[in-house]
Amino acid sequence: TVRDVKLEELKALYHQTRRIEKIDIRSIDEMIKKFIGGFSRGINPLRLLADIKSADEYTFTHVVNVCLLTMGQAEALGFTGRHLYEIGIASVLHDVGKQFIPAEIINKPGKLTPEERMIIETHTIKGAQYLLGLDEIPKLAVLGALEHHIRYDGSGYPAIAGDWEPNIASQMIAIADMFDAMRSRRPYQEPKPQELILKIMREEAGTCFNPLLVDNFIGMITRTTPLRLAA
Repeated sequence: TVRDVKLEELKALYHQTRRIEKIDIRSIDEMIKKFIGGFSRGINPLRLLADIKSADEYTFTHVVNVCLLTMGQAEALGFTGRHLYEIGIASVLHDVGKQFIPAEIINKPGKLTPEERMIIETHTIKGAQYLLGLDEIPKLAVLGALEHHIRYDGSGYPAIAGDWEPNIASQMIAIADMFDAMRSRRPYQEPKPQELILKIMREEAGTCFNPLLVDNFIGMITRTTPLRLAA
């Protein structure tokens, strides 16, 4: 089950990417399969966030939380099998490009300068380029790394010419990324209550986020019946 995934294993994966090492897909594979096993037994992803959130390293717990929330969305939409597995891989690797960004910018407590913001925004392209060079990584993970900051209305970054529409997995990752970031305590922000986060998400549906996916996400985290894999 998801509870069988040890924090030490997750930290090892996080530090593996932080050192720009070649990621061992087998370690990610095992984690995602355990997550899928947890969903198949009706575990609600919000309950899992509280368990994993006990660790003190925001960066890697955020990655795991985004993975759980994204897979929960995908499961609620009916994704199963290989599709759900690849969405899990893409979500856990979506921010891998941040390992190429100086730590002093990533962890800066105050407002970023325009120059620092431009550096931060390169993490999507850097992450996609890094994943392209790895064997056995699903191409969906490359898209997730590249697209998760492209907004539903086409703004955001990176700017891509033409009528580029992000993959549905990237759109789900964007929702999970925003939700977990806003509920977390960071050097530059206090955590927001869930009611306020959901209000903001509703207001940004149609601009930042796909409105149908926002409805799906809110339904997922507010329903009282357990999540189960679609038949």
